[in-house]
Amino acid sequence: MFAKRLVCALGLAAGAFCQTYVQIAVDGEATPSSINKNGEIAGSYGDFARHVHGFVRDPGGTITIFDVPGSSGTSAISLNDKGAITGIYTDSLGGIHAYVRDPEGNFTSFDLPGIFSIITMCINAGGAVTAAYEDASHALHGVLRRADGKLISIDPPGSLSAGAYGINAKGAITGPYVDANGSHGFVREPGGTFVSFDVPGSMGVIPYRINNSGAITGWYVANQRTFGFVRDPQENLTSFDPGYYVSPTRY
Repeated sequence: MFAKRLVCALGLAAGAFCQTYVQIAVDGEATPSSINKNGEIAGSYGDFARHVHGFVRDPGGTITIFDVPGSSGTSAISLNDKGAITGIYTDSLGGIHAYVRDPEGNFTSFDLPGIFSIITMCINAGGAVTAAYEDASHALHGVLRRADGKLISIDPPGSLSAGAYGINAKGAITGPYVDANGSHGFVREPGGTFVSFDVPGSMGVIPYRINNSGAITGWYVANQRTFGFVRDPQENLTSFDPGYYVSPTRY
């Protein structure tokens, strides 16, 4: 039986921390995963019957629960500024599929070839979706789903595997990839050009999100520890250490 969990979201004032905490209470275990500039929050929760549902909380505090029709479980992963949500769901046979839920609550389902598990997804203001997922052999794949529904593989030159972790409003994509020389980060520019980068001294770098200015944040491993980093639009890297082991986020 799930205990009721109260999950706190930190409210942000314009340009400053307002230090106001809001409790998000759902009858089950709730996990917010995304917030947009309007203050809408999306996430997933497990009810007392151990079924997973998506939810969205509007700025006024109203929570809407949703499921992809016919699904046996729905997870909400990313929310854009227009209120569109992307995530995954399972069918009655346990198959995994992806979806986009538009601001009016309409669902569009799509499949990621050979998906076994999802690492993360991201939807931008134009409705383009990136995904990083594993196949049955645990190989990492990256894909872009354009707003018109076309799927494009994200494969930096020379890569053996790659994941598309984040996309901004301009269509720039970031994520990690592996080639014969190890693990690296990449930026795929809106025109399709790839730029590779590394954190000096790291054993592997995981870019996670990219903002509309082109700044990237993520984490890397060095000296058997995990650190955070920010890469600014001028390609300058700043490392930070919260003083304890940082657990990589899957969503």
